[in-house]
Amino acid sequence: MDKITFMDHLTIFYADDDDDDREIFTEIIRSINPEIKVYTFNGGAQILSRIMTPPPVPDIIFLDLNMPGIDGYEVLQCIKNSDYSHIPVIIFSTSGDLNIIDKCKRLGADYYASKPASFEDMRKCIAAILEIDWTHFADSNLPFAFKTTCGQK
Repeated sequence: MDKITFMDHLTIFYADDDDDDREIFTEIIRSINPEIKVYTFNGGAQILSRIMTPPPVPDIIFLDLNMPGIDGYEVLQCIKNSDYSHIPVIIFSTSGDLNIIDKCKRLGADYYASKPASFEDMRKCIAAILEIDWTHFADSNLPFAFKTTCGQK
């Protein structure tokens, strides 16, 4: 009998305006655990609308920052000022700029990961994020962000 893990029951929301990035993200999640439910959104307005009208309620949210219309910063602020502020929000962006990382932290992001360039590095990054115990993350000594690729300081 296979062991059931917490990841078997996860619901993930991911917003990114890039079709390829959403497709790759979904493929990676399926390769990590096909039982995880993934909902992707092509922009800030779409993900906010879904978050604010459950079900489902996501267990974790991944956000790109640079999206037309309502960007990731605005989505982050809306989530953290709502009844859903307890949901971990992971900024998943191509930027490794320390000012951007600091701004995300100040706005309430739970974690920041720069998108790795290769599929395998991205898979490792996302898997590492999904293994984090978010209920105790704030009390841990784990870093808030990785400057370059996930898993590398």
